[in-house]
Amino acid sequence: MQRLLFIISYPFIFLISKLPFKVLYVLSDVFYLIIYKLIGYRRNVVKNNIQIAFPEKSKDERIEIEKRFYKHFCDLIFETIKTYSISKKELVNRFKITNPDVITKLENKGKSVIYMCAHYNNYEWILALRFFGMKNTSYGVYKSLKNKSFDKLLKRSRSKFQTYLIDKNYIAKKMAENKLKNKSANYGMIADQSPKRKHAKYWVEFMGQKTPVFTGSELLARRLDIAVVYMKIEKISRGYYKAELQPIALQPKKTQEGDVTKSYFQKLENQILEKPEYYLWSHKRWKHKDLFKPELHYFF
Repeated sequence: MQRLLFIISYPFIFLISKLPFKVLYVLSDVFYLIIYKLIGYRRNVVKNNIQIAFPEKSKDERIEIEKRFYKHFCDLIFETIKTYSISKKELVNRFKITNPDVITKLENKGKSVIYMCAHYNNYEWILALRFFGMKNTSYGVYKSLKNKSFDKLLKRSRSKFQTYLIDKNYIAKKMAENKLKNKSANYGMIADQSPKRKHAKYWVEFMGQKTPVFTGSELLARRLDIAVVYMKIEKISRGYYKAELQPIALQPKKTQEGDVTKSYFQKLENQILEKPEYYLWSHKRWKHKDLFKPELHYFF
């Protein structure tokens, strides 16, 4: 069944990816009307998240954030599809790294780097990082798709830009192997979503809420002494982005437990407060609020 779904869907994905951006954004505008106005895709989740994050804003202000989010969300869907056929030249033109020297200087010292991203703006196009002077092998940490055919397609399309996707369950082993072989590498990690209930053990203050978080990036950085930077992605205009690399911990072994995680979420929160419509509000970020207990391990 999964194979059949892929066979039916792939020609449409391929053809859409070949369309020029002007046409894609016309489709995005139509799609916005469908999923926001007609279907109301996850509208209650989005509305609730924005209410939780911005209780001080008026109803009209929150609705405006909601509308802008859905418009950006639709653009992101079509930009992601475009990734399957986008050229290196066009990708680099549309996604700029403003200060690549932050990483290249670390690479020149033989250091590996974790660049922590978030579900904010176009996180799919961080593939462009490879074309701004980086020398290390690049890995993107992701959750494997259940549909094996789509998973292979995703990995193949990303690897054409010399970024290799590796499942989150195997990244620790790969990083340890690279460390033993004295092989430096760069690892892209997105760590802002909610862990499963059984893993909700570490908490930070995020958008005014006690929030359970993943701490794997910090744990690996401190254990293997891998530098950590935050990738602040900003939207310049429709289809154009720039990213600033902000150091979090260049010597993570010298940090205190929780420092890296807290810094990451503080930088993300600051960015959301600037432009809230570009965050992925359709994810149930605070679904485990009821689990918080003061005696649990948390970082404030």
